[in-house]
Amino acid sequence: MEILRFAGSKRTYQAEFVKLCENKILIISSNLKADIVNTEKIELLNKQGEAYGVYENYTTVWKEVEGGFILSNDGSVYEEPVIEEPQEMLDPAVEKGEEETA
Repeated sequence: MEILRFAGSKRTYQAEFVKLCENKILIISSNLKADIVNTEKIELLNKQGEAYGVYENYTTVWKEVEGGFILSNDGSVYEEPVIEEPQEMLDPAVEKGEEETA
């Protein structure tokens, strides 16, 4: 369990999981939504309320995930991959204009 504090607020939030990976930070918290906090500065706090980790400029919601969200610090956002519909397979003989003869 992690304790978080966001820029401009004295209120703390509990998060089940926080993970930093390159230019993204994953926050899993059932009682926290990215759009209600200022994510310009995120502090990880110990039980005494002292910051032991500070992350700044994670201001873009990269992707919402079940129970949380992923923030980016470079303005990037997740884009769903485009899945093309499979095309109907044609018989090569028909494709060449040949007809079957009996």
